[in-house]
Amino acid sequence: METAKKMLAHIVLKLINLKILRQRCLHSKTIQRLVLEALATKSRLTEKDALELGEKIKEGMLQELREKGLI
Repeated sequence: METAKKMLAHIVLKLINLKILRQRCLHSKTIQRLVLEALATKSRLTEKDALELGEKIKEGMLQELREKGLI
């Protein structure tokens, strides 16, 4: 039972640390850029594919804002 409590405490501590790291990453433009560059180097998408995907996302977001009456 004591071992299970220690393991749970360890997991909770790890989750808290990950949450803190995530918050720091969200506020760091440098880290965000590095993550995106790392993802892009492993991506099979071509530049054209990425641009098309970006356009679809923008269109979807625009439609959602219209439906909510925000624009």
